[in-house]
Amino acid sequence: MLKLPLTSSKKPGFRLSIVDVVFILFSGVATYIVYPYLLSFTWIIPLVVGHFFLFCNVFRVRRNLELLWAAVFCGNIIVHFYTHFSWTTVLMVQIPATVLVITLQIISPNYRGIFYKWKNGYTIK
Repeated sequence: MLKLPLTSSKKPGFRLSIVDVVFILFSGVATYIVYPYLLSFTWIIPLVVGHFFLFCNVFRVRRNLELLWAAVFCGNIIVHFYTHFSWTTVLMVQIPATVLVITLQIISPNYRGIFYKWKNGYTIK
């Protein structure tokens, strides 16, 4: 199988590739297209894609923390769907979960996301 060197996942810090940009644009178009069919549930697309980008490219979150966030998100959506669905209440649970996941990643000794040099005591020049 041919592997294209679009970005190096080993280099620490923020990363952005053409594939990331295309996927984000595609997700925006998909959100616009499915809005008439999903209405308020359409916001699931940019919320999940945005967090995926945030976790994978900005803060470089470990897989187990990503899965923790995803489990909270799925449970959150299911509970709010069967009770009183409101994006405000969903975000009141999900935003603290996001902050917790990012905080746990930043304080970990092997943090390699954005500003990793600053966090590890280096000066940014």
